[in-house]
Amino acid sequence: MTGNSRKALQALCVVLCLAPTTAGGVEPQYDAVDIVKYRQFVMKALDAHMEAVRSVVVGKADYWHQVGDHAVAISGMSRAMLQLFPHWTGPGKVKTEAMKTIWARWPDFQTAALRFNAEAAGLVTAVSSIDRRAIVGQFKKVEHACAACHEQFLKPVP
Repeated sequence: MTGNSRKALQALCVVLCLAPTTAGGVEPQYDAVDIVKYRQFVMKALDAHMEAVRSVVVGKADYWHQVGDHAVAISGMSRAMLQLFPHWTGPGKVKTEAMKTIWARWPDFQTAALRFNAEAAGLVTAVSSIDRRAIVGQFKKVEHACAACHEQFLKPVP
């Protein structure tokens, strides 16, 4: 399977898995406040894993043997990114730091989330190569994908 075929298959799987949570007429199974809290927990955990990898790749900590564990966690959380934003958890429905543009520009958000997921999966692959330059290079791509999404879809911190 080629890289493009694999990415297309991953994207299809994500879309099919998310269809019930993004459809406009689907009634929520869970309280929106609880979903937002869960989303915040996941984002904080994701940030912690990103910071741990960052500290290793910039030379502030020598825990290269743990980068793979963090990469797997980052990749796992990235796969659920779209599911963390069901339509009933946006601004106006519940207090959230997420911007309404996530739901207003859902296809753009999907693209950004899938890009983050692809780069995170690439980090797992880079770690398995044991090539530190490849790991550092791929981590920069993960950071860039993460930042690009935040620039478009997260309220700036005052």
